[in-house]
Amino acid sequence: MNGTDGFLVKVLPKVRSKVLMYLLLSLLLILSGCSNLPNKAELSEKVSIDNLNTEIVFVGKDNIPISAAFFPQDIVLFFPPIPGQLFGFPLEDTLFVERLSNKERKFILPLHAIADQVQTYATTFNQGRETEGLTLAPAVTKIVRIGTFAYDENTKETIGSGGFTDRKTGDSLILVYVDQACKLFGTILLDAEEYHHQVELPAAGFHWLRVEKTVADHYAVYFYVPPEGVYFSVKITTFLET
Repeated sequence: MNGTDGFLVKVLPKVRSKVLMYLLLSLLLILSGCSNLPNKAELSEKVSIDNLNTEIVFVGKDNIPISAAFFPQDIVLFFPPIPGQLFGFPLEDTLFVERLSNKERKFILPLHAIADQVQTYATTFNQGRETEGLTLAPAVTKIVRIGTFAYDENTKETIGSGGFTDRKTGDSLILVYVDQACKLFGTILLDAEEYHHQVELPAAGFHWLRVEKTVADHYAVYFYVPPEGVYFSVKITTFLET
């Protein structure tokens, strides 16, 4: 067993027991803002994402960045698949693992290189609480979300809620893969909050979905091309409690 395998054996069994906490914390990454849904020109601006050049940013209450000096310097990022849905349990498999040490915070998520692996996890839309009220068309479309988790390399414990964030607006972003052009629409209720989906993805591949607060407890989810890039935010739970 190599070092990576040993680490996965210790860490991945914790994912399911803590995933509900992660989902709730991930919702806290969503900040308020207002904008219109994208038009057809925006839909054709970029077909699919090939690779993601990004960095870790530690955030606290209200997504305000906080100094990384107070937190672990050796970090492991896991990107597990969440097949057939946007919200729900990830598998214990992992699509990609990134180790960062010596205060290094920039990394590349090589989507092009892992695309074949990602495709094997894509499934048609699951039926359940996490998809009730949503429709994916065509119904034969296969979809998978790329999960986001951050751990302390030394303690093997989570250091906070991980997620992608739009650098310009501070809104949460969901990274998905679909096997064909499709539409996702409808409304889902999660923890007394409504998420209104009006998503039109122009082609097969990786795409961003923006989660934007419109009014209290209501969010719009739609296709998005980040104009100023994306960062990987780690929301530190201890800061949420203070």
